[in-house]
Amino acid sequence: YSLVQVVSIQNLVQMSSINIRQWDLKSDTGKMFCLVAQGHCYSSCHSEAQCRHQLRSTRLLCSSSKVTKWTLLFALLTSICLFFTAAMANENSKPARDHIGCGVVPVARRYNCFPVAKGAPTRPTRDRCVARGCCWESLEISKKENTTKCYYPMGPRQVHLALTGNPDEMHVTWLDLGAANDSGSYGIVQYGTSSNNYTRTVSAVGISYKQSPHKIYYATMTSLQHDTKYYYRVINQDLVSGAENSFVSAPSRGQGPNEIILYGDMGYYDQGAKTAKWIVGSMQSARAPLVLHVGDISYADFEGQKDEKKDNELWDLFFHRIESIASTAPYMVCAGNHDIDPSFESGMQCGVGYIYRFKMPGHSDMSVSDEDCLSSYMTRVWYSFDYGLVHWIAISTEHDFSPGSEQYRWLVDDLQMANEDRETVPFIILFGHRPMQVLVCNYNASKFNWNVLFRYCSHNHHDCTTFASELRKNIEPLLVTYHVDMAIWGHIHAYERTHPVVNSTVVTRNTNNPHGPIHLIVGMAGADFVGAFIQPKPTWSAYRDQVFGYSRMHIVNRTAIRFEFVTDSHGEIRDSFWLTKL
Repeated sequence: YSLVQVVSIQNLVQMSSINIRQWDLKSDTGKMFCLVAQGHCYSSCHSEAQCRHQLRSTRLLCSSSKVTKWTLLFALLTSICLFFTAAMANENSKPARDHIGCGVVPVARRYNCFPVAKGAPTRPTRDRCVARGCCWESLEISKKENTTKCYYPMGPRQVHLALTGNPDEMHVTWLDLGAANDSGSYGIVQYGTSSNNYTRTVSAVGISYKQSPHKIYYATMTSLQHDTKYYYRVINQDLVSGAENSFVSAPSRGQGPNEIILYGDMGYYDQGAKTAKWIVGSMQSARAPLVLHVGDISYADFEGQKDEKKDNELWDLFFHRIESIASTAPYMVCAGNHDIDPSFESGMQCGVGYIYRFKMPGHSDMSVSDEDCLSSYMTRVWYSFDYGLVHWIAISTEHDFSPGSEQYRWLVDDLQMANEDRETVPFIILFGHRPMQVLVCNYNASKFNWNVLFRYCSHNHHDCTTFASELRKNIEPLLVTYHVDMAIWGHIHAYERTHPVVNSTVVTRNTNNPHGPIHLIVGMAGADFVGAFIQPKPTWSAYRDQVFGYSRMHIVNRTAIRFEFVTDSHGEIRDSFWLTKL
């Protein structure tokens, strides 16, 4: 369905907050009219005349100027009834705070966003409620004690964009909080090139999954002009509209410039909030920005292992924090060990939350089992896409990448095609979560007693003795054969850049036409630091730092890329280099 008309009826009512909205259902039911107050359809009617009649009844509007004693008596009795009705409504549904834009939440939609488990010792705090994007109200338990109730707000939340692999399209996902069991599953997206002037409408499909109380909507905006600013808003099936957002569409294949924001391992940590603020500021002046989050996204498995409610709470907290980023630029991700690994590291959800909340190009259909952890793990989560002058390849370091595996065969085919297309798209950059070549930290040696160097190890931890060596053995030859320019990784909570390197041997210290990939670790966006760097620094490590921040990449033209590491401390650029092909 699509919005076709908004008819103001201020001449019929004394309050301008109630309107009649006409909706075209494009079905056998024809058109539907709604009484709309504060964005919510409170009552439906089959005609505009019926809506007017309901409004007159609701507002007790008199059609005649003649006032009799019976009219006055009727008005008095009605006023008394309305007084007691309002008092009861106020007792059952006190309008919660509006400082985060929640508006009044109807009683029927008051889903508690902090369901209290049996025997739970603590109540939600107001700050935690607001951080999650929920509405709060203070309830008096006694004259000496108050408590906070938190409710999911009405309307779309957690809006985030993603590329589809087609530069003429942009995918948008959003959530209707607490509405998993609501009937119906359709929404719409309106968009256009002028603010509040939407010339196109696409439908959205809403789904839910067992571990989440929310309904997730998916839609794809199509027929976009390249490198053009678009304005859009999303609307739930209950006709509640979200705020207007905007984005710049993808550049044409082989065209630039544009900018990329890159980071990993942000999570819902205090430091991640500071990083997010710096990123928002950086994006305001960026040209056609694109965001890459290289795994370990919300750490939804970390705070409440084997607790699905807390897992979902952390997803909500994280998406509420990054919505100002992800609703204005495509937010592309790859799977980390805290996102999809079916081992103990992923808690109860086993990657289901990651798979449903992110829709990346080429991902398997959202048909994973809510019950079977292994089915979600087996979902294909690797993909590639062109964005201007760069061919981006997202691999999963959490899946089999050995020769003969599905991912390995796909990667070989993709690299071969991308390498043959260098005339149009000159750069190839690969990104994944766990790195293959990085100097990492002394991971709390007093507790674990291990110093880890991914190439030369003194402990039998799998990331050292097995995992990194397997990546080097299986993936590094492909990077060299197909002349991959850079490899971006996370997992290690630090920043590090290598010289152009092959098999731990520095090919050159010059980044002009290097004959080996440059590896970058960008896992410094928010997750806590652990330990310190091992000394001495190996020869292949060009720069390393253990401070919080993010990185940005300027795709300048067909022969030049500028890379910068920016700290959360006053936006200082700690490391930078040019990759050129002259």
